[in-house]
Amino acid sequence: MMINKIRKGLAFAACFSMMVAQAASTTAQAEVLEQIQPLMTYITSYDVSLVISSTGKASVMAFVLSNNTSNYVRVTLQKKSKNGWEGIKSWETSGQGSYTSISETYFVTRGIYRVTAMIKANSETIHVESVSRTY
Repeated sequence: MMINKIRKGLAFAACFSMMVAQAASTTAQAEVLEQIQPLMTYITSYDVSLVISSTGKASVMAFVLSNNTSNYVRVTLQKKSKNGWEGIKSWETSGQGSYTSISETYFVTRGIYRVTAMIKANSETIHVESVSRTY
């Protein structure tokens, strides 16, 4: 009886130690990822997204927040093909100030889609893409 309690205690201690080690490893990995992020002077935040409704209406959005500079956003809706990604439709906008965004819609046929964006603020440029969406 006492041996079973000791075994259970040892098993619990081993599991707890593994959880603590995993948490420390995850924290260390997150710190490494933060260290390799590009240092941006003008771009403070950005995002790109794609939503496709049940009727095939694709909603494309991208924005940039910057330190009150000249901004430019170009988005391209892409469809996956046998040979990679094909550009279907592109939009662009520019502006002065701290916020520039673009929001457009386009009806799509069945397939897999994503949005890529080129975002500029002053001399900085970022290329980003949304997650893929299936219609």
